[in-house]
Amino acid sequence: MTISEVDKWEISSSSGMKYGQYVDWEKIDPEAAICYQKILSSDHYELKAMGRTGFWSMPHTLRAKAYQHIIHSIESTSTTADVDTYHGLAGKLFGEFQTSTHPFPKFMEDGEIPRYCLNKAGLNSAKKILICVNHHFPDVSYCPILSALVSLLLHFSEDEAQCFHSICSLVSYTDLKKRYIDQTFLTSHASCMTFGDLANKYCRGIRKLIASSHQNLFEFYSDWIMWIFADLPFTYAIRVLDVYLLEGYKVLYRVALALLSLYKVSVSSRMAHVDDFRQDMKNFVQNVGRHSTIDALLQRAFSIQLPTRKELTYLFSANKDALIHKDIHNK
Repeated sequence: MTISEVDKWEISSSSGMKYGQYVDWEKIDPEAAICYQKILSSDHYELKAMGRTGFWSMPHTLRAKAYQHIIHSIESTSTTADVDTYHGLAGKLFGEFQTSTHPFPKFMEDGEIPRYCLNKAGLNSAKKILICVNHHFPDVSYCPILSALVSLLLHFSEDEAQCFHSICSLVSYTDLKKRYIDQTFLTSHASCMTFGDLANKYCRGIRKLIASSHQNLFEFYSDWIMWIFADLPFTYAIRVLDVYLLEGYKVLYRVALALLSLYKVSVSSRMAHVDDFRQDMKNFVQNVGRHSTIDALLQRAFSIQLPTRKELTYLFSANKDALIHKDIHNK
């Protein structure tokens, strides 16, 4: 990864312009201010309902404030990484040089960062944050979704330091029943197996379709989390992020199963023309707007009667133990 000073015309030494910093936005958009007060006064269950219906989708600043409020409740049980931590790491790693080169973090699968709506400066900042996360969490050895999460959160962060703090809160969260992020190949593989178990139960038809084509079912399922945090269009991904921040990992199972059920309907009529199901699914998710609105997708996701968090944790742990027994620890 090459870290560069991309916007040389900026006088400020900060990572990007905080546009509108001289404006009282609540006077410009009083309705958003009322919505924000409602967010602040709501309990967790009320926030879940708001997140599922896109309550803070507009304007952009309302979602940014909502995320800050939600992550504040997460950080109280997790990270100690604050703004000073980030500035200390960034100063040590990047110094005053115009350009510096670093290997992409070991937890990234291929070094790719979903750009979404980030400009050149934003992409540069995402690289810096990911490198700092890599140094702050040396035990995180495999997590291909971290780059997408950093990219998405950066859209709604005041600066790099706030985004770093937000992602550290998710990485540090320790409640297994609501966990956010797999941090090793072992846990990622166990989550994939768990999704496969759920898919075989709730989307049985897709298993038969892929088996009949003699393609590898587990390889197909191995992309499941990237359907959400790489392939989904930005407007869909941020609505998933709304509920993911509140409800944790279980939401990802729901959304991936909903995508899979939609895909089954789409692919059934064109089986003879599909040579590669993995690539076809990727293309389908990237163009999911042709098949479903985000509201319909989430409605489908939350209509699935999944096992309880406790039961999912048990299934995940059983899959993890099976992998350990087979001595599958590393990629």
